[in-house]
Amino acid sequence: MFNVLYVHLMLNISDSWSLQGGRISMDNQIKNHWTTIIRLTYLIGKGSLVETKKYLKKCIYTVGMGNNDYINNYFLPKYYNTSSVYTPEQYAEALVEQYSRQLQELYKSGARMFGVFAAGDSGCTPGMMAEFGMNSCVDEVNSAVMLFNSRLNMTLNDLNNRFDDAKFILIEGSREYPNDINVTDTPCCGGSSTSDKGQCAPNQVPCSNRQNYYFWDAFHPTERINVIAGKRAYEKLTSFEAFRTIALSKDKETGYISVA
Repeated sequence: MFNVLYVHLMLNISDSWSLQGGRISMDNQIKNHWTTIIRLTYLIGKGSLVETKKYLKKCIYTVGMGNNDYINNYFLPKYYNTSSVYTPEQYAEALVEQYSRQLQELYKSGARMFGVFAAGDSGCTPGMMAEFGMNSCVDEVNSAVMLFNSRLNMTLNDLNNRFDDAKFILIEGSREYPNDINVTDTPCCGGSSTSDKGQCAPNQVPCSNRQNYYFWDAFHPTERINVIAGKRAYEKLTSFEAFRTIALSKDKETGYISVA
C-alpha cells in the first residue's frame, strides 16, 4: 500500500453545522482511519496492532481544516448562532482545542509525522466578498482566521514539546503567485444560485483563460493554484526522512515529484 487518502472538499473541525448536507467531519474521518488500520493489521501487521503501528510511524499525515468552520458556520449568522455565542478569539480557541484532540487521536493510532495546513484567507474568496457585499478581501473574516492560525501554531509547538517521538509541521499558505494570475476576485465558472451556492452551475462553459484565474468557483482555487501550493507544501515536508524516500521512489516511477 503506497498511500491512503481521506479527502473531502467540505471537511471541517466541528460537527456543529449541516447546511451543506451530508459532510464527513474530522471525527468521522478518524473513525474511517481506524477501519483502515484494522484492515492493515491483517494485511501487513500479521494480526498485530503493535506491528501495524510501527508501519504507521513511517507514514506522513497531512491535514488541512478550518476554513469551512468560518465560511459555512461562523460567518453565516442567518443559519447559525455561533458568532453570537463566541467571540472570534473564543471560537478560534474552541476550534483549535478540538483540532488538538483530533491530532492526538491520530498520534494514538500510530501517526508520528504531521503536516498541518494553516487555514487560508477565507475573506478573499469571491463567495465571502459577495456575502459581505464587498469587492475586496473582507478584513473581518481574515482577522478571525488569523486568530485561528496563530493559536494553531502555538498548539503545534506545544504538541512538539509534549511528544518527543513526533513532529508537527505547520504549512502556511501564501498569496504570492505569478503575475499572470491576475483575476483574483471572480471565479472561472458561473456560480449556482441554488443550495450549492458558490459552486459551479451545471452545463455552463467556464472561462477560456483559466490559467489567469485564482479561483475556480466562489471558494476553491484553480488547478494551477493547487499545483503551486502543493509544491510549496512538499518543500516544507522535506524535513521528514520518510518524505525523501517517497519522493525519490515516485520520481523514478512517474516523474511527478522533483523534490528529493
